Amino acid sequence: AIITVDIRGRINYLNQAARRVFGLDRTESPEMSFYELFPRTEHTRLNQLVNNALENGDATGDQALRRM
Repeated sequence: AIITVDIRGRINYLNQAARRVFGLDRTESPEMSFYELFPRTEHTRLNQLVNNALENGDATGDQALRRM
């Protein structure tokens, strides 16, 4: 699944696999926050992943994020 987001955390692209994983159709994702895809309990880990990507250009540090 591939998801791209802007600097504000707004989704600007989800491929078909990502849509299946998160149960979204084409009309549901425009301007949706990346954080809305995950439970609130995962937001701290998401923040760490996003901050690491912004600071170091590495968005691969956490492969364990899953929608619950």
